[in-house]
Amino acid sequence: MTDGAWRAEAHGELPGQLHYALEHAHAGPNFHGYYSDTDTTYATVTKKLTPKFRVHASLNHYAGNLALNDVRSTVVNRESSSTAGASYALTKDTELSLAWQHMKRTDILLPAAYDFTEDSVRLGLGHNFGKLNLQSFLDLGTLDNSLTGASGPFQRSSITANWHPTTSQTYSVFASYGPSAFTGSMDQSLSAGVSARWQVKEYLTANLSYARNQYDGLIGRDQDQAFVSLRYQMENQSSVSLVGRWSRAVTKATSAVPSHEAALLVTYSIPLSLPVTRKRSIGMLQGRVCDGTKGREAGLRRVVLQVGEQFAVTDEAGLFEFPSLKPGPCELMVVQDSLGTRMAMETPLPMKLRIRPAETTRVELAATPAGSIAVRVMRYEFAGGNALNASSVLHEVGGQEAVTVEITNGREVWREQTDRTGRASFDRLPSGPWKLCVAGSDLPALHTIENPERTLTLKSGESQQVALRVVPQRRTLRLLDHGTIR
Repeated sequence: MTDGAWRAEAHGELPGQLHYALEHAHAGPNFHGYYSDTDTTYATVTKKLTPKFRVHASLNHYAGNLALNDVRSTVVNRESSSTAGASYALTKDTELSLAWQHMKRTDILLPAAYDFTEDSVRLGLGHNFGKLNLQSFLDLGTLDNSLTGASGPFQRSSITANWHPTTSQTYSVFASYGPSAFTGSMDQSLSAGVSARWQVKEYLTANLSYARNQYDGLIGRDQDQAFVSLRYQMENQSSVSLVGRWSRAVTKATSAVPSHEAALLVTYSIPLSLPVTRKRSIGMLQGRVCDGTKGREAGLRRVVLQVGEQFAVTDEAGLFEFPSLKPGPCELMVVQDSLGTRMAMETPLPMKLRIRPAETTRVELAATPAGSIAVRVMRYEFAGGNALNASSVLHEVGGQEAVTVEITNGREVWREQTDRTGRASFDRLPSGPWKLCVAGSDLPALHTIENPERTLTLKSGESQQVALRVVPQRRTLRLLDHGTIR
């Protein structure tokens, strides 16, 4: 007999930079998969109030051993928790956090191993020293144990350090002291450990870890565990691993002789390659949007792209994917607003593509800091008010309103009308040559514009200003010395 399983999730961003994530998964006792015999629910929201200040809240629920099978497990855990807090970046590398936490953890299989509720305030402080990262937490709260009837305040502290001296080495140290977060006992416990990982060669990896747990209370226990592994990968992707484990446990109250366990395991793994055929009724489009001034690896996140009626959003590395497109010609476009006000696409868009059946088409798109062009059209008149006097001097009388200004780079055409001060502006422009022209039909009668067309070369992130003059046409009076006046 087998059980079904399902999983639903939703995540995204709402207006106001409010990020959310929802997930629910259920799998029956006879489902042979990752979520086997569990029911989990998770929800979280995060909002950035300022570039340095962020608030968040989350809810979690977990249920295991849904069939209450006492053979599969001697405990049946039901756990619910909620958190609400905020974090503030004191500096670029230092962050302070404060959160309220509530947790209810129960073993519903009698006789129960635990049943307790914990309410606490967590203060966190983290700092990044470059290759060394430190994170510490202090929990202050109350613990109510329904089994023993014990309740009261508690304090729990923890610290973690991660050091990456090179890309091939990683070292970690952790320690925590206070009541266990899993048993509900008020007894103090100390947990500490170290771990290390070395990429000795491209094909040789080593791991080492050691942890110690020390419990107070009436019986008192000490536990030590060590783990070591060595993995060698061959050119055909097969690998040989040597794994060793050692553990030691002693109960101090009974003065018992410590128990030791050791194990050694050798494994040989062979990857299997099974040929499969992709559906020929669809094709895939993958690509990256990067900052053209910083190089291909500087991806831009949260850029929205469109192919037909389908949309995709870039991840943290600037990567995007359209997993199922109809084969044939299509156009790839970028939603300009998703780039923000400071970036513009350098790659000519829309990009014409041809999606091939059962194949993946890959593209690279580049964006650069956006430029801008500000235009001001000013009207001039003769100082003497006489258009017949060739020597009359022109003077500025103000901006010319409702003049149509057009710019184009051969791919895109932008048009704006001047406001009452004679100004028009064009933002979010990519770099390159732009042709500017002004329509003469919008000018007052008997007026013309000087140099109505010109070409501008806009550099990445550059702002240029253009001044145009609307001047009156000079007229000539001709006297005729013959003819008949009627």
